[in-house]
Amino acid sequence: MIAAIDDDTDLVCVALVSNVNGHIESMRRISDAAHAHGALVYADVIQAAGIVPFDVVDLGIDFAACNGYKWLYGPHGCGFLYVREDLQGGVLPDYRYPGSSNPNYLEEPDADEPDFPFHAPSSASRYQPGHVSYLGYSAVYEGIKFLNRVGVENFLAHSLRLVARIRDRIDSAKYELVSPYTDRSPIITFRSPDARHLNPALREARADLSVSSNRVRISPAIYNNEEDVDRLLEILNAG
Repeated sequence: MIAAIDDDTDLVCVALVSNVNGHIESMRRISDAAHAHGALVYADVIQAAGIVPFDVVDLGIDFAACNGYKWLYGPHGCGFLYVREDLQGGVLPDYRYPGSSNPNYLEEPDADEPDFPFHAPSSASRYQPGHVSYLGYSAVYEGIKFLNRVGVENFLAHSLRLVARIRDRIDSAKYELVSPYTDRSPIITFRSPDARHLNPALREARADLSVSSNRVRISPAIYNNEEDVDRLLEILNAG
């Protein structure tokens, strides 16, 4: 990726943690390379926020976004946007009217202001037109309180223990490990021919994971335990 960045590059888009195999990008190196060529960096952080600690400033990220339904324990329909403060309204202009205007013709108008003065908020909320998903954000707010109470590092440590258990006990003759960072990523993925034949047994066991034609992806969370993992491994190894 770094070799592909040059002076014609305007924007570099990266998934901080891959949803395919849990790969964690060398974000700081990519950001430094992009900025050296005058490019900006956008990071999709949905697979990281709430489970893999990171700092957008330390990593040199200019823009970032995520949904609330993965590791933030919220529902679909609520998400978050980060825009580096000095890029707001300029490099990333306001294309939508976010409704932060008060009529200037009621009571005592300000002669120095137009009829509908608009002063954009100095945060990413300036890109938020209209109403938000109040119920969704109420739910994710409780999820964030839960994260802060337990600690993101503790969530990750728990997931990594379960990831290691899966890695060490799965039948490697049937499942080829394709995740490079099982010691620091909460996602573990295996390649397996015709993996979809596992779906009936997984449904019966009420095991919810991502299965495609040739891939099995598992992302154990705080609400999973060793018993869950062992029950899953029974199904996978028998398949």
